[in-house]
Amino acid sequence: MGRWLVSFFHCFLGADKRGANQLQNEFRSEVSFIRYTYKHITAILCVLPLVILLAANSAAASAKPLVHHRHQVVGSDGVSALVADMAHFGLIKQAPAKKKSFPVTITAGGYKETIPTLPTRILCLSASSTQMLYAIGAMHQVVGVDRYSIYPKSAPRTSFTGYETSAEDYLPLHPDLVILAFNESNMVAQLNALHIPVLVMPAASDIHSAYIQLLQLGAATGHSAAAKQEVVKLNRALQHAASEVGNRANGLTYFIELSPSPLYTATSDTFIGSIFSMFKMKDIANAAGHGSNYPEINASYLLKSNPDMVVLADTICCGQSAKTFATRPGYSVLRAVHTHNVYGVNDSVASEWGPHTLIEFANYLAGVLLKRYKTMRPHSFHVQNRVLVHSEKKSNLRLVLAPAYR
Repeated sequence: MGRWLVSFFHCFLGADKRGANQLQNEFRSEVSFIRYTYKHITAILCVLPLVILLAANSAAASAKPLVHHRHQVVGSDGVSALVADMAHFGLIKQAPAKKKSFPVTITAGGYKETIPTLPTRILCLSASSTQMLYAIGAMHQVVGVDRYSIYPKSAPRTSFTGYETSAEDYLPLHPDLVILAFNESNMVAQLNALHIPVLVMPAASDIHSAYIQLLQLGAATGHSAAAKQEVVKLNRALQHAASEVGNRANGLTYFIELSPSPLYTATSDTFIGSIFSMFKMKDIANAAGHGSNYPEINASYLLKSNPDMVVLADTICCGQSAKTFATRPGYSVLRAVHTHNVYGVNDSVASEWGPHTLIEFANYLAGVLLKRYKTMRPHSFHVQNRVLVHSEKKSNLRLVLAPAYR
């Protein structure tokens, strides 16, 4: 089962044909292999449209760019400017009357969808979007979430995965809005044929992309004001973590491991990479990207790059830890191993970009960096009503994703 998870993760992040071949080897004995593989390869193509859309619109527009200062605190004025830019680029189009929020047209994931009235029965099949809906106060409109939406615990989880082949599977919940992470099995067209509005919210390319999705979901659910406040609050929380560290991590190099074999990583042009960028750290994977934000590298490249810090985002899927990392052939000479700067985190930090996950990981990373310089203040980082939790075992700090943000 663990090996299958690795193969699936590779395919989802955009691995090449070798990832698909590995998946085939694991399921050679399964009659449904071809259909199963096709479904997940389709998912690869569906996480990129929003990134492409934003890049194309920014390049074509002569007005001020959508993202002004990637790591500057976004106050109320900044959010207003961001919303204005989103409207200018066609990402949000609301009814002209000031007191009328609907209909609203949202462009996301390469699709334009008009939501005619306030949705009261939302089916959310994206763990990140589930976090966002609860953060902006739309929880009472949610009638179901996918099985992977583990936060918050109170969310009405279903057996749905987002890989269903028929939109009719969702009809028992009578949804008036469906939120997807990707357009699996041409689900958008299927739902449109049933006259059910649908939004596609693909993987965020950076923190600001997460802000945009928050604002779009706010407009789509009638919680625009709360979404704006959430963006301000989230940005300030992230900036607080960055300001606590200051310039201590400036220039430090890092490596994010998404799977051990093949060795997949993430560049700084990803939402998880943008968290490291807040602390002015440098990603060793950038030079190996060659057009991919989730490249495969080899051990020789990692050894030559010799990063100051290693973050393992494969502790659950692949059972990795600082100990297993250090015992790999040749890895004992790495600087991060010698200085005990190999850290294992929950896999979700590389696959979810909701407010809860973002703030938990930013606070965790800030705590690790302050601990490195022996200046950790035990009560520095509060997320709503609790302090960031560290559990330490043999120099391996693990992120504990417990309920906190909401």
